[in-house]
Amino acid sequence: MMFAAQALPLLVFQGCCMGHGGCAVYQDLRSLNHREDTPVNTMNQARGFAYLFGVLKNQQADPICRSCNSFVKTLAAARESLTAFEAKNAEEIKSASSEVTRLLIVAKNSSDMLEQADNPLRQKKEGNCKLPEGVCFTKSSLAILQKV
Repeated sequence: MMFAAQALPLLVFQGCCMGHGGCAVYQDLRSLNHREDTPVNTMNQARGFAYLFGVLKNQQADPICRSCNSFVKTLAAARESLTAFEAKNAEEIKSASSEVTRLLIVAKNSSDMLEQADNPLRQKKEGNCKLPEGVCFTKSSLAILQKV
């Protein structure tokens, strides 16, 4: 039987947020706005944003994730990326299918509903998060968006 981290190596972040310019997951998110604009890429990114904000909405109910520094950073990076994506692709989005528009509305509405902790903690460093080393629910969802 395979464990989730073995089946999905994407979920493992070795050395993440250990200085040296910050987390590669957050840095790589910038590449989303440098992709070729095609209807397929727009649909995939709309799906990715809806997925990411859905995961964040779910994790906000988690007592560890909702007050974690990684949640706050992921939420900020996702919001910034969604805003930039919408601005860069405004014309294409206007003429996009109803499915793309619906997905972006879902993502935006979910983003607007999410709240950040006032004083987030680095939950793993504090010993509160017991997920295996290198595994983070919120960062993994952000990493998936980077792949689409």
